Formats: sequence, structure tokens, C-alpha cells
Amino acid sequence: ILSTENTQDGRVVYVNTKKMLDDLEKDLEEGSELEFFHASANPQEVDPSNPPNICPLHLANNLKRMEILDDSDGCSCQYRSGMSLYMCYKLSRERNIVYEKGIHAPGHGKDQTDGITGGDKHYLNVEFRRNVAHQPEALVESKRNVMMYDISGGGGYRRDLADVCQVILSDESRRCGAKKGKTNKGAEDKPKSRTEITSKHYLVRKEGEARFDGLKMIVVGFEPGRRNGMKFHYAFRFDPELPKNQFVFSRFPCGCDGCWKQNRLPIEKRYKEPRKDCVLWPMMEIKDKTGKGTGKGHNDWRVGRFEKDNQSDERQYHAIMADTLEEMTARQVKQIVRGNFGAYFVAASKKKRKRGDENLPYYIVKWTEAPWQASVDMETYVGNERYTVEKGRWYCTGTWLEKLPGARNWFTMTEGDWRTLVDLSKVAVANLRLLPRSEANQMRSGTRRTTIEVANERGAWRMADSDHAFLVEESQSREANEFDVKIADEVLEEEAAKINPNSWAKKPEPMKEDPQNRERKKSRAKKEHLLQQTGPAGWKKKSSPKKKSKPSPKKRKSESSAPPPTKRPRRGRTA
Repeated sequence: ILSTENTQDGRVVYVNTKKMLDDLEKDLEEGSELEFFHASANPQEVDPSNPPNICPLHLANNLKRMEILDDSDGCSCQYRSGMSLYMCYKLSRERNIVYEKGIHAPGHGKDQTDGITGGDKHYLNVEFRRNVAHQPEALVESKRNVMMYDISGGGGYRRDLADVCQVILSDESRRCGAKKGKTNKGAEDKPKSRTEITSKHYLVRKEGEARFDGLKMIVVGFEPGRRNGMKFHYAFRFDPELPKNQFVFSRFPCGCDGCWKQNRLPIEKRYKEPRKDCVLWPMMEIKDKTGKGTGKGHNDWRVGRFEKDNQSDERQYHAIMADTLEEMTARQVKQIVRGNFGAYFVAASKKKRKRGDENLPYYIVKWTEAPWQASVDMETYVGNERYTVEKGRWYCTGTWLEKLPGARNWFTMTEGDWRTLVDLSKVAVANLRLLPRSEANQMRSGTRRTTIEVANERGAWRMADSDHAFLVEESQSREANEFDVKIADEVLEEEAAKINPNSWAKKPEPMKEDPQNRERKKSRAKKEHLLQQTGPAGWKKKSSPKKKSKPSPKKRKSESSAPPPTKRPRRGRTA
């Protein structure tokens, strides 16, 4: 990620990670394949519904989430602070992925990433010094290094430095990350390593893309006591199935088979049970004074929670909630497939539809058209129903399903195939897997005859119990994430205006003067004033005669009252 912006914090890391995921998804949509490898050493334990070489983003079952393990260093402002962790939580929610961040221990030294970026910087320095096409000032022998410059093309067009660096680094000759040079004899015949870089992608982040600089979040949930704070924990996991503003953390990251299996347990047990199957359990088990195990471990998952700081901007909090909902909607738009089922929420305060189970917080639809975005505020009709659409929002038409009475989690088509217009910002699952009624998937014995007749006439589909539980919990989380739409729109417009595509055209803002600098300026001005009084060097100014100060009245009174001094006689003489 190339940028001319000097700011490096959690907001920047969020934008960089989001850009990389978008670029990866773009490659997959264009036909690239992503090779998946599982942490489990046993091939029989691999989920058959998610085979290798199939991107999870293209799976019909949206409830099977992708998991990302992020390995980073321990810079506090970028990776281990309240705001940086909250941005990871935001990314996890809007992408519907499990995002786990592992932090390096202090003094870890350099790794492969440092070597790659160091090679990029060296290559840029060489190009700027020697290649006249990129840097005309390279012809000047005294010009050894150039840090910032402007490129002028036809008509005086200028480009940002980050854009120029992207063109230089993306040259086809260094597609593997470094310009190919001389190789040792026989090196080309050696088998390629699995970790060898086959291609590199360089992206540009413009100034101002890292938004919400006035928002401040803090983390609570760490145990009191010495060495129990945030900087003494190196594993943070963000799971969308956790309640709002919650995440889990542990002492050290671990990806052994035991931890891998535990992270796939139901959410009720996933982070509450001790990690007894972990390879680190013998050294991490907490023991009592007698040496017996207590059943708990130092590396067990603990729950943390985000809270707003007292100095946080309340308006930006509304804006970041709206931005998260927009990102979630954009993800749902890409996953909608005509003919598949979807689930969306309807607030309890709004008018209910005429048919269906009023107790469910969600409704099921079958998508009949492709999603579309409203260009203006207008009213539209779907059947005999009138709907009001807002500019910029995404909508999709679908056919309602209603709950079969007396059959748990069974749904059927509505009588007459009622159609509706769904606001995609309220969609929970764009591709919901419903199992059709078959010999292997029958209703329970004792179901009413009228229910079976309706199922035979209109069809019947069953939802898994885990999917139903997820939708109920997600509906509660959505209701808790309410925000003021008007305030959020105003702040988002202000943040969009801050994005500067041309960093060279931006005038630097006046910096606040430091009190110490003010004192230095005063002392410097005083010295210059004294220098002007003394005159130029080598010239000595004649000193003015000193005036005798008049004694004070008290001093004169004391001197007049004192007796006159007497003369002492010299020795050896008589009076």
C-alpha cells in the first residue's frame, strides 16, 4: 500500500486491509484461484462442503465464514490500541469473517515483509537517482537523493508521488517482487518453494481515506493486576457471532489442531471452555498451591468489550455505524443470486405484513430479480403494494415465504406468491440454505394433516436450527446498532470532502505553536535586539556615565543621626 500520508494508526491499517481484501476478491471474480490449506493435519477432517480451491465468497451458504489470520508486529498505535482493535472488529462485522490478529513478541527482529519492502524502497531510490524519465534532476551530479517531486506531463498535468511509485514498482520485469538479476548455476532447476512470491500488487491510498479521526474507543475486560493489561496479550479474535462490541483475547496465538477444533465449536462453547486440547496446555494450566490442576489455563479465551471514550466525537460514532451498515449492504448485493433464498429483518415498530408468523424477527424471501440501486427518491409499485425508495439505497424484489403452522423451522410459499420489495440494508443472509422436503428430510411424525396438505401444494423447505439461532441473535444486534441517519450523512459527507487525490496541491495546515518554541523565539528576538544595540562586529560602543542613585529618605535619616567618625591616634606618638 503506497501513500504520501504520514499518519499510521488503526484507521490506516483498516483501510489498507480493506483494500487488499477488495483486490483479492477482484482477482477471484476475474477467474483467479486461491489455494486453501487447512490447519488440521488429518485430511478426513476437512469440511467436504468447503473443498480446496473454491473461494468461500462464492459459496451459497453464507453462514460458513472465512477466517483470516493476521500476523503483525507490536506497534501499539497501529495494532494494539483501543481504536485499532475496534477497526478490526468493524472489518469483521461488515465482511462477515472471523479476523484473528497475532502480535509478535518484543525484539522479534526482521521478517520476510521487512525484506520485501526494503527491496522496494531500494529499487525506488535507484530509479529516482538514475532514471531520467522518472526524475529529471538526476542529471545534476550534486543531487544524490530526492524525497518529494512533481511530475509534469502534457498540458502541465501533475501526478501524485504514490501513483508514480505504483507505476515504477508494477513494472513487468519485477513481477515477483524484485527485479530479476543474475542467478547461480543450476538455480533454475531447483523446485520452487511454496512460500515463493509469484506476483505482487501495489495499491495507492489517498490522503483522507482513513476516516473518523475524532472517534476514540477504549477496551475493557482485562483482569486487574500487574502484567494483565493489553500489552501483555498477543492474540485478539473478532467473531461476528459474538454480541455487539465484544471480542475475545488470550495470552499467545496458537493454531494447533486442538485450538482449531475448539474454534469450530458452537458459539455457546467456543470461547467459554478451557483449551485443554492445546499443545501448550501442560505449561499453561493453572495449578493451586498443592500442584493440582484447577481446570483453567493462562491461555484461555477471555471476553473484552469496546466502549466510547469520554473525549470521543459522538457525531462520528453515528457515522461509523452507518458506514458499517453500508459496507455490509455492499457485500450482500454481490451475494444475491436469482432463485436463491434470503432472510431480512423488519423492526418491531414498523407495520407488519399481513401474512406469516408475527413472532419471528426475520422474514424469508425467494429472490426473483437482480438487485438495483435507486438513482432518485421516488415511489414504485410491486404488484398492488406501493413502496417509497430513497436515493443511493439498494433494493431487490422477492417472493415471500411463510411459516408452516405446527412445523418447527419449516417454511412454504405464500398463497398467490406474494411479491415484495426488500431494502438490502436490512438483509441478514443473502444466500440462505433451506433444505427441501424429501425422503431424507421429512417432517416429524404427528404433524397436522392440514399442514402436510399445504406442504404438498406449495412446497416446503426447512431451516437448520443453528441458522435460526443466528438470525435471532443477529436481529438483536441490529436493533442495538441504531443511529441518527441525518447526523451520519452529514459526517460522511464531511469525511468524503477530506479525501485529497493530489497531495501536492494541498496546502499544509498551520501547526499549533508549542509553548517551548514560543520561549525560544522570544529569547532569539531578545538576542537580536541586543545585537542591534551593540552595533556591528569590531565596533565597541562608548559606555554612558553611570548616574549616582539618590539615597532613600530612610538611609539619609540613618546617616544624619549617626555620630561623626573619630580619628584614631598613630602608635608611638603622644598627644
